[in-house]
Parts: sequence; structure tokens; C-alpha cells
Amino acid sequence: MKDIFVSAGLFLVFTGGIVAINCQRTIKVISAKEMSVEITIRKDNISGFARLAEVLPDGAEITYAKSEGGTYDIQNKKLKFIWLSLPQQEVFTVSYTVKTESLKEGNYAISGKFSYVEDNVTKEYEIPPTGFNIGANPTVNNGVPVSNSGSKVTYALQLLTSKDKLPADYFAKQYQVKEPVKVEVVNGLNKYVVGEFKSSAEALAYREELVKKGCKDAFVVAYLNNRRITPEEAKKLEGK
Repeated sequence: MKDIFVSAGLFLVFTGGIVAINCQRTIKVISAKEMSVEITIRKDNISGFARLAEVLPDGAEITYAKSEGGTYDIQNKKLKFIWLSLPQQEVFTVSYTVKTESLKEGNYAISGKFSYVEDNVTKEYEIPPTGFNIGANPTVNNGVPVSNSGSKVTYALQLLTSKDKLPADYFAKQYQVKEPVKVEVVNGLNKYVVGEFKSSAEALAYREELVKKGCKDAFVVAYLNNRRITPEEAKKLEGK
């Protein structure tokens, strides 16, 4: 079978102390029942604790993983690479093998996030989903899957957007937020997000609690396999 490759990457640059992160995912179809995945990470000057989490469709089985300088943990369809201290080299790779024989014919995708801790604040960067098709001749594409087999829609609350970094305990002191607050950096802006809810109703109920505590700018955001989507897309996926 002819090998098929596809790459999905993310490159972020921040002005004022330039930080460049590049995560590149490459999938190679080994056979009708197996694929290999390799992720190349360019970490710039980042050091210390970091994690790379990959989410696969239900039914996909991870049979092998290799982490450079770290450890990994496989739990069902999730694979986490963890580094207490990132490798010294600026560019390194991790890889794993996926058995796909339990997947029905159709379109699927692998999504992931790279995160690290800076000044006691967790920062996360999404690696764009890499789609693949299961059929007589498996193929790979660089987009979101056509169908949403194995997809999971979740909701959270975005508390605030800021150009400046906020102290790790800012929301705990200001609004008594006890849950961990994540930071999503997009185009140089820090978006502070909290919670993971199965429905928009649950997220709205939590928003009411926060509004009573003074966090009036909080609003609901939706994710598909850890990738942020619009509320309209979320409603369609939930069949509303």
C-alpha cells in the first residue's frame, strides 16, 4: 500500500519576548488496520513541566507510544505525554501507533493540545485536528472529519480576555472561583476559561452563579474534541 502522509501544525508568535511554538502532527497509513502518528515539537525557550494530550475516536486502540525524555499514559482513547522537564533540544518528536480495525467505515479525526506551566499559569495550544477515512483504502486529510463519529461536544465558560498575564489566583480572589482556570492564548490575547460541562444548560447554570459573584462578563463557549467551535455548530451537533 502506498504511504499517505498529512501534517497538521500550529505556530504561535508573541511580541514582546518572542515565544514561538510549533507542533506538527504527521499520520502515515501502515495498512487497512493500522496507522502511525508522529508529532514534532519546536518548543523555543520553554522549559519545565509540559504535557501533550492526544484524543482519538472511540474504538481506536493505541498499541505503542514513544516519548522523548518523558513518560506517557494511555487511557482508553486518550494518550498523554508528560515531561517534568522538557528536553534541552529545541526540536524533538514523540510517536505512537494506532490500531483502527474496530472502527466502522467513515470519517474520523485526531485532535490534541500542548500545554505547559509558566509563572504558575497553565497555557494551552491546540494542534489542529487531522482527519482520516476508514474504508477499503484508508486515506488521510488535513481537516475536520466529515461525520462526527466518536465526537464529543463540551462546554465551558470564558471569564475574561486580557493582553496581560493575570496572577494565578486572580479569579479565586476576585470571584471565588475554586475550579482550575485554563489560559488559551490566541493572537497574543489570554483567554481565561473554566469548567467542562456536558450541556449548555449546565454551563449557563454555572454562569448564573458566577454573575452573582460579580463575574458579569463570563459567557459560554463550546468545544468539539477539545477544539473550540461556534454555539451554532454545537447546537447542530447536538441535534438541537
